[in-house]
Amino acid sequence: MRTRQFEIPQELIADFFTTAEQEDLEIELIEVNEDDELVVEIRYDNEERDSVMNLVELLDDYYGEEED
Repeated sequence: MRTRQFEIPQELIADFFTTAEQEDLEIELIEVNEDDELVVEIRYDNEERDSVMNLVELLDDYYGEEED
């Protein structure tokens, strides 16, 4: 089993958790960091890699729009 940590900005929390729930991923809240972002850890198997990559793309899209 693999793990990946994500730092989720407040504006993206609902979309992130909705996507993770739809993908049936196991999420553990680690902490709230100094930027008030949620730090979560997702445990996944190789078969769930594409689902985790969907979350990575969601964050990439968010930060890409933030830079514009």
